[in-house]
Amino acid sequence: MSLPILLSTDFLTGSTLISQNAQTTTQLTAYIAEFEDRYIKDLLNDEMFIAMRDGTHAKYTALTDGVDWTDDDDTVHRLTGLKTALLQFVYYHFVSDAFMSTPVGNTKNAAELSTMVANGNNQQIVFKRFNEGINYYNECRDFVNFYQNMDEVITGSTESPSGTYAITVASTLYLDTGDTITLGGVNYVVSSVVVDTGFTITGDAGLSLNGLTYTYTPFYLPNLTLIKDAWL
Repeated sequence: MSLPILLSTDFLTGSTLISQNAQTTTQLTAYIAEFEDRYIKDLLNDEMFIAMRDGTHAKYTALTDGVDWTDDDDTVHRLTGLKTALLQFVYYHFVSDAFMSTPVGNTKNAAELSTMVANGNNQQIVFKRFNEGINYYNECRDFVNFYQNMDEVITGSTESPSGTYAITVASTLYLDTGDTITLGGVNYVVSSVVVDTGFTITGDAGLSLNGLTYTYTPFYLPNLTLIKDAWL
């Protein structure tokens, strides 16, 4: 998953539909750039924002598009996805600033363009969208918080050539090439990953790794900023 997540065309259907022409599309694209960046950094941090912007890590795809995940109590959660939250947030900021002529379903017909409804009614609509966005955003907070730290047991290890270890594990969930694992107090950089099979690291020769537990941090020290509801 790389950035931007949203495009102006994402606002052409559904409850976040925005009537677009050349001018509003240009303005909407600018709003996407500004507020998408802000809310991603609020959830994660600058370092992860850059990694998300420039990379295709599976953890960011899951965070963005949504995924089913299971916590330590074997409770299954449905993450709707950060994209849905961002849709609501950008809609809120854009419509609140009145850069477009027709928030869907709340217009009166005019000769050429539609006219905005009364300000109070419009506020209720956009505030509702924002608060719905917070619900989706909080799902993302729970997901990111849960996957801050992970540990897995090494089920097999082969050293070849000397100092290079092909490690077998039951799961490589959200582990990517270039990530750092910690094993016995020592950090190792993952040089390659075979999904749900294992990965490769280099270190001192002659290490005995079978049965040891390693840790890694798919989401490292996220901000997890709390966002307050919007009120009339």
